[in-house]
Amino acid sequence: GCLLDYFHIGLYGFIAPLIAPLFFPNYDTVVQLILSYGMLISSTFSMPLGSILFGYFARKKGPVLSLTFSLMGLAISTVCLGLMPIYEQIGMYAPLGFMFFLMLRGLFSAGEGAIAR
Repeated sequence: GCLLDYFHIGLYGFIAPLIAPLFFPNYDTVVQLILSYGMLISSTFSMPLGSILFGYFARKKGPVLSLTFSLMGLAISTVCLGLMPIYEQIGMYAPLGFMFFLMLRGLFSAGEGAIAR
């Protein structure tokens, strides 16, 4: 799970200049990059909630079940990120959906990290 998380962060850092014009076409190039990297930072805001939520779930139902749900959620949210339509297809919902799935991915990633520790 951690390998998938670090791979996603590294890959996103490299392809952010390619993603930026697809999700923020109405802005200057520098602003597009700032917004694109800001999307990745938004996932860190959901990490404390993921640690609390999955830590509580692990104590109540067991760490194996909690870790399974966390890893499944991490994989599903990563696939949803890859299948997101761009700005030209759905308008302003594209960056909002992208940020939602990044935050959801951060929630599941933090849950996996908290349980593994």
